Amino acid sequence: MEPLVVSIGPLTLQAWGLFMLLALGTGATLFWWGVVHYRLNPEKAMWLFLGALGGGVLGGKLSMIVFLGPQAFFSNLPELARTGMAYTGSLFGGYLGVRLMEHFSGMSCRCDLFVLPIPLMQAIGRLGNFFAVDAYGTPTDLPWGVDQAGAMRHPVQLYEAALDLALFAVLLRVRSRFPYRDHLFRVYIVGYALIRFPLEYLRYQPTPRDMFGLTLVQHLCLLGIGSVGIWLVWFLSRNWRTERFALSRVVSPASR
Repeated sequence: MEPLVVSIGPLTLQAWGLFMLLALGTGATLFWWGVVHYRLNPEKAMWLFLGALGGGVLGGKLSMIVFLGPQAFFSNLPELARTGMAYTGSLFGGYLGVRLMEHFSGMSCRCDLFVLPIPLMQAIGRLGNFFAVDAYGTPTDLPWGVDQAGAMRHPVQLYEAALDLALFAVLLRVRSRFPYRDHLFRVYIVGYALIRFPLEYLRYQPTPRDMFGLTLVQHLCLLGIGSVGIWLVWFLSRNWRTERFALSRVVSPASR
């Protein structure tokens, strides 16, 4: 399988760039649907969007110094604008960008304005990885293996794309139960960590694994599951106890 290249007149787009544009367009559309739906101030919402976009790009690019190592990072610095980025760095940078713009614009961000677009954008981005023959899987003898980088490999990019869509469906369904600031974002963190951790075993790793045979991303996944997951279990159990108590108050003794 060769990397996809699309030519439109004099314009030539590599697969990664093409699907990145599609992902950004999809995310922006869903974001502005939320702005209109909740009747938010468009100008202030624009600052939040720019904070997420700028912080995500900057965080994704700069975090490559961790994944590539300082020497490789600075040697490839002239090509940095045209190379990929680390998703974990993009997520952290985008979060900080939104928080910074909240302070600047004076408007708090609704938790689902960005959280719902994120898994859809990820799914599209992974399709870009697949057609760009990037972030490919480990060799496999399974009948659905794809020919990438000189071997039949797990289409791990398609695995994650499908799971990202499933995560989007879950977040869409439960968003009303997490109306407060950052709550739905925390649900997303746990959900994505549960997706990414096992998939790391099926992704080709050009460098040796870290301590305990895990990658850096897997350590970050465990950190997210351990810290945010504990909060999530506590929050859900507290709500469940509150709902049971409220129900018991409205049930009369005669009806019991």
